[in-house]
Amino acid sequence: MCSKQDCVFPWGNKNMIKDFDPDHFQDPSNFFRPFFKICPSNKLLNNKIDPSMNFINSSSVSVFPAAETSLPTIEYENTVFCSGCDSVVSNKCEINENQKQWKCHFCGKINDIQCEIDEFKKKPEFNYPFYEIIVPKGQFLSKPQRQFFIIDVSFPAVAKGYTYEFINAILDAINIMPSYYEIGICTMSNKVHVYNMRTGELEEFFEKDLQESYPSGEYLNRIENCKPLIFSMLDKISQIIPDESINGHCICTALNIVNSVLNNEGIVNIFCVGLPTFGDYPLSDRRLPESDSTLLNIPSTEVGTFYKDGKTLFYQLVIHLFVGGDSLYCDVATMGKLINYGEVKYYGRLTEETKRQIRFDVKNILNRPFLWHTNFNIHASEGTLISDEEDNIFFAAIKPQFFYVFEFFNEASLETINFQFTLDYQVGIDTKVIRVLNYTLPVTNDYHLLFKSIDEPCSFSYYLSSVVNTYFSRGSKISMQLLFDRIIMLRKIITPSFLHILYPIFSQKIFAESPKSEIDKKAAFLYSIFFGSRLNMILSLYPRLICIDTGFKTLPLTKKSLKNGSIFAIHKPNQFFIMVRKNITKISLNSYFGVTDIKKLTFAIPKLETKENKEIWELYKKTAEMNQGPLLFELFVEGSRNDITDDLYVEDMHSTVTNAPCDVWIDEVLYRMSIRHCI
Repeated sequence: MCSKQDCVFPWGNKNMIKDFDPDHFQDPSNFFRPFFKICPSNKLLNNKIDPSMNFINSSSVSVFPAAETSLPTIEYENTVFCSGCDSVVSNKCEINENQKQWKCHFCGKINDIQCEIDEFKKKPEFNYPFYEIIVPKGQFLSKPQRQFFIIDVSFPAVAKGYTYEFINAILDAINIMPSYYEIGICTMSNKVHVYNMRTGELEEFFEKDLQESYPSGEYLNRIENCKPLIFSMLDKISQIIPDESINGHCICTALNIVNSVLNNEGIVNIFCVGLPTFGDYPLSDRRLPESDSTLLNIPSTEVGTFYKDGKTLFYQLVIHLFVGGDSLYCDVATMGKLINYGEVKYYGRLTEETKRQIRFDVKNILNRPFLWHTNFNIHASEGTLISDEEDNIFFAAIKPQFFYVFEFFNEASLETINFQFTLDYQVGIDTKVIRVLNYTLPVTNDYHLLFKSIDEPCSFSYYLSSVVNTYFSRGSKISMQLLFDRIIMLRKIITPSFLHILYPIFSQKIFAESPKSEIDKKAAFLYSIFFGSRLNMILSLYPRLICIDTGFKTLPLTKKSLKNGSIFAIHKPNQFFIMVRKNITKISLNSYFGVTDIKKLTFAIPKLETKENKEIWELYKKTAEMNQGPLLFELFVEGSRNDITDDLYVEDMHSTVTNAPCDVWIDEVLYRMSIRHCI
């Protein structure tokens, strides 16, 4: 029988670090991190959580490349951007030495070279596929996230109570939105009111004016600067009582106006009921298909024919349509299809359940936990990838705030396509970083080859999540045996570094369909497939924390463990970190690392002749032997950008949310995980 010490620290129990043996299974529940207790116990809760973020083990997984530490850095003022598409110059561009110009291989724009040709070719952008651009303090990097709300105040919307419920849903969402988001509000019926979020004034547009005049000026403001004004405006809107003759709205006109206000850039959230009967392209200008199924099978290239001249195709906007009403879903779906990449949420009769669903859907779409990046852009050279017809492989890229899914088609004349991703993210209060990722991918319908072409797993974690989730979730009644067969098959295709992406996707399905008593065993089986050994399974769920300067004690994963020490070792799957706390003395710094100033420490651990330094290397050597494979060995300073301890502690997964309702608990955990990995 295991001692109490063994149950707290699996490292005292040698049986626990043996390779997985299903015939002699030992229940590892005592050793698993407590996040299993928040796994959904029913399908209702499970369906509320996006699979790409479902209970991913935050202690061992880098969800996005912002957690990487080894990329070269470039100063922002020395970086060359294309004046046409804002992509960063790379060795794929064409250089005209005689004219001192370079041609962007994404948009074809001709740009002038401001320095000598040889110096231009020596720039880091030409020599590294992945790097980070450090943005100086005060440099304007990208615009804040812009959210515009269009609220239907027509008689049907107000009379049925949808306007009131939508306003409450907006209030719920705004209360948890980041304070730097910019907000805009307008109402629509037979006219459009656009509110100025800086002055509180509103501008009114009647139907007769809509074709001639559109608003201009600053109608948006940051939440932190106008929150009381937002609440006041929404309160006034909720008290509007329209005339019965206003039996519809002017959604297309409102979109045109908002598009002008946003300058064709931002996110529009539309709350309406029924059909548009006023303004641009009312019902008389549209033809409706005979059924929903007919509409949903219409090719996206032909959707514009449902509206005169197709003028309402706002490709640069991300539009989310929240619609209430008892029928007319067919026309709603037309709008949803028309607005390409947005989402459509339709609500039938207004009931207590519908009210809760409206609030949840609005909050869920506008405040997804993994969407905390300032910006994410994609550039692709001319040509496209093929979509595998049988398995429906998609390429997913993150645009500001929401997923855009692009389906690519084969171009016989091209063999490869060049992609460049630029991710802007915040590091601390003042520091901003642009991460640049360049890829060359084959034009192929062989997804085996496509996977093998990607050599930076973290940068494509969401891409693979989309691909794998689509590939494995075809059909709602896939058997567990087939699921495991596909996992094993995919393991032969994808390198082990991708396996952390697969785990949350499959764990969601398994946890949703399993009693709680079976979760640990099935999770252990999953880890045995993904990570190969029981050791790595436990390390993923319960990393070792060792205090080096107080006798090499193995400590609990709590913040209290850091009180009595200044140098700690953290052992995770295939990773071994040395953490130096800021309370370390100069004597200890010198004896362990050969420096007297903590600012002079680097990620590399030096080899010295001191007793203390040799002890660190001896601990690493023994850990590497236990690991039985390559082991990353790096140093970081407490509180630095490279600090990994924020998501290490067991207590962080429980404190403040232990007694909360399950769905609140889940939201809190996902929120914490997203903040740790995405900012």
